[in-house]
Amino acid sequence: MMKRLKIAVVTPKRDGLSETFIKAHIAKLPFEIVPIYGMGWRRTDRKDRYLWPTVRPFGEFTRNAMPEINGKAFSYLLSRYLKKMGVDGVLAEYGHAGTSVMDACRLADKPLFVHFHGGDAYNEEIVQLYRNEYIRMFSFAKGIVAVSGAMYRQLIGLGAPEERLLLNRYGVDPERFYGAEPENAEPVFFAVGRFVEKKAPHLTVLAFSRVAAQYPGARLKMAGGGPLLGPAKRMAEALGIDGQVDFLGPQPPESVSRLMKEARAFVQHSLTAENGDSEGTPLAVIEAQMTGLPVVSTYHAGIPDVVVNDETGFLVPEAAVDEMGDCMLKLARDSELAGKMGRAGRQRALAHFTLERHLGELAQMIEDGIGTSKQF
Repeated sequence: MMKRLKIAVVTPKRDGLSETFIKAHIAKLPFEIVPIYGMGWRRTDRKDRYLWPTVRPFGEFTRNAMPEINGKAFSYLLSRYLKKMGVDGVLAEYGHAGTSVMDACRLADKPLFVHFHGGDAYNEEIVQLYRNEYIRMFSFAKGIVAVSGAMYRQLIGLGAPEERLLLNRYGVDPERFYGAEPENAEPVFFAVGRFVEKKAPHLTVLAFSRVAAQYPGARLKMAGGGPLLGPAKRMAEALGIDGQVDFLGPQPPESVSRLMKEARAFVQHSLTAENGDSEGTPLAVIEAQMTGLPVVSTYHAGIPDVVVNDETGFLVPEAAVDEMGDCMLKLARDSELAGKMGRAGRQRALAHFTLERHLGELAQMIEDGIGTSKQF
């Protein structure tokens, strides 16, 4: 009889709107999941209870005053918690979360698996801060996940052993993201994501201005919030196109799905930030392709893994704003081309980017790493 593995999933945040992939891991991996949220002593369980409510003030006090004692005490208590919960292994979401629990896993004799997602592999400040800890973690972890070919190469450069690396691109639910008919849609371009430097929303606005100049009925709808939301609004006003750009704020997944179905194309001008921060593989790009939308984006990180230029959408170099605008114009002018590209994107996503495939490969890595056939 097969035994169901019990896996602790450690993630820094409970309610990150943009972290639907982590929520999918917790909800849909074929294991009994023990979620652990937060960092350091502020870790909570599924019911939002602190793991160690009586000792947390000690941890807060020693964090700066006695960091070495703090780290050892934390690792010891977390190792006891892992044993108490009877977990078979630990999946850490983000590289820095992996470094924070590796000593506890070692003490508890529990295998560790680390899932990198983006900035944890590229942001220069994060990489410099954790470089030595990453090297220690790479030597201990049973499995390490990269979400794009570019990230796979980046992690090897940081010291990850290739034999323990898994290239596992994100996947989405084809029954949740479907139904776009770009050939019948108005020239509405949709973007979703945090308004941060690596997603360059202001450059998406600038590119759209080329469309707006020729198509007064065209619209750009942008969902999300963040530090660059204000500058993006000011840019739309300065360009005189604020009447054609809708800033929708953060939207729940069901609204994102609906907005994709209503659009002509999905747009995102991702680029490498000044501090080196980079995308992994933007989940929204996969969602758009699965919905049946052509994508206009950049040759950045894992995006070329998903979008095939001139087949399922258009890709331009980073910061090539005029080229991006011209590609958007092509789709504004030619709805049949948009429909053809959207259908090709849907078929490719069904073949390579389903949530079932993503979860299956991740689960297999964990099972292999634990070294069990799930037998009693």
